[in-house]
Order: sequence, then structure tokens, then C-alpha cells
Amino acid sequence: MPLPILLAAALMAQAAPASEAAAEPPSDVQLRNSPHWLNLPTPAEIRAAAPRGPGRGEATLSCILNDDGQLTGCRVVSESPAGGGFGAAALSLAYRFRMSPLTAKGDSVGGAQVEIPIVFRPRGGR
Repeated sequence: MPLPILLAAALMAQAAPASEAAAEPPSDVQLRNSPHWLNLPTPAEIRAAAPRGPGRGEATLSCILNDDGQLTGCRVVSESPAGGGFGAAALSLAYRFRMSPLTAKGDSVGGAQVEIPIVFRPRGGR
């Protein structure tokens, strides 16, 4: 049975340094090559967050990882279809994401920016 909604975020996170002023955050390559998510929204949570009626849609969040690996300062950077409520739905799930506070090499993830694409699909949709 296909999942009603696909979460594309966990394996496709892309990160980039958020600022040069603070301690050096991990590089794009470090986070892309070793994202270790400790917590993700469940399929039931994604289903519950999905807007009613518009069918398939997607949104991308841009967030900063704090020193504990939690997302902060999240904002919607894209939503399709526009005005379909998918951006708000994605934002409501942001608190469920948590990354390991350290990369595989032991560097802190604090200060890194991560973009998380989330695709919402209707039940049985592709």
C-alpha cells in the first residue's frame, strides 16, 4: 500500500553555512554526505498536517540548525501550488525534525542552514 504522503526531506537535506561571523558551521558537503536525522515527522503527522482538498503539493522550508540539532527560524522558501496551504502545513511539521548535533566527523551542526523539501501526495497518488 503506497504511503499517502511522501516526505522527501530526510534524505535530501541540503545545507549551507548560515553565517561566517560565528564559529565555522559544517560545510555543504559534510551535512549532505552525513545527515543523521534523530527525529522526523511520522506519516500520520504528515497526513494530519496536509491541507484539505488541494491534492498534491509541495513546500520547501529553509531553517537554521541549532547546537542541539533542532530547526529554528524556519520559513517557507517555495510552495506549489501557490496559496494551497502546503507552506503552512510544512511549517507546522518543522518542530518534528531533529538532526544529530554532530556530523560523522564530530563537528557541530549549529549554525548551518538546511533546506527541507516536503512533498504531499493524496492517498494512492504518485
